[in-house]
Amino acid sequence: MKCIVLKFYGLGLEHYAQASINIYDSCGRLIYSGDTYNGSISLFLDEDNCYKLEANSLGRYISVWFYVGKNDYCYKFNFDSTYNQNNIAFLLTDYYYGLPIQRGNLILWQR
Repeated sequence: MKCIVLKFYGLGLEHYAQASINIYDSCGRLIYSGDTYNGSISLFLDEDNCYKLEANSLGRYISVWFYVGKNDYCYKFNFDSTYNQNNIAFLLTDYYYGLPIQRGNLILWQR
């Protein structure tokens, strides 16, 4: 058994709008049922096993299998459809004044 952390993106803060979670082992037996706090939960699971995660929050639903390996300690799941792990952040400064640009749109296209 080892302690792992399940993190969920797209949830509320503290106890508001959190996910209800059920975790099943590979035989389909319910081994954990509970709620997240601040979008994460810590629990102990066996290494080298597959588990099925079912989570729901405010009408959104996730059902996914995950594998607990020897070197894995944190697993991330997404409730927010606008969240994209391929986003790139730029730090831009104004050419003339040298001040940081707080916000704006950068449109890239192929020449």
